[in-house]
Amino acid sequence: MTPKEHQKDHDLSTICMYCRRVRTGPSIWQKLEKITGRLTHGACPTCYNEVLPKFMEEIRKETHFPAAC
Repeated sequence: MTPKEHQKDHDLSTICMYCRRVRTGPSIWQKLEKITGRLTHGACPTCYNEVLPKFMEEIRKETHFPAAC
């Protein structure tokens, strides 16, 4: 089962884990206060583009890859 099929099957909406906006359509994100229903976590495009590069940089700093043989 694909994530979209699972979401549809369980009648879930995606909520951005950073700004808490909720996806109500393919490219539509609204404030949480306007939404009712069951939610699952995700990231809206704005937060994804802002937060992901910072997060990946932190991961690179913390991850020590072994030297090549």
